[in-house]
Amino acid sequence: MSTKTPSKLHVRRQQILTALHISPYDAVQLEQLSEVFAAPFTDEKFVRKVMKRLEDNGLVGSYTYPDRRKYWKLSREGYRVVVGPDKTLPKK
Repeated sequence: MSTKTPSKLHVRRQQILTALHISPYDAVQLEQLSEVFAAPFTDEKFVRKVMKRLEDNGLVGSYTYPDRRKYWKLSREGYRVVVGPDKTLPKK
């Protein structure tokens, strides 16, 4: 039986999803929050690129707030990743 150490990308993805489980964030907030991540973001542009990838994979959704900033939140699939597939999903 072999144990595989998770990559930094995987760990960061989990940290992002866990943070979004608590509250929606915009790119600037995620960049600041990432200072406590295993692999912090280097700039806001990279945050947007990673979040786009997570959105394309159906793990997060986004919306634009009246302040014209794009915020991300967990999708139903992202919620399953964070809490586990056996947990009941919250109602819409």
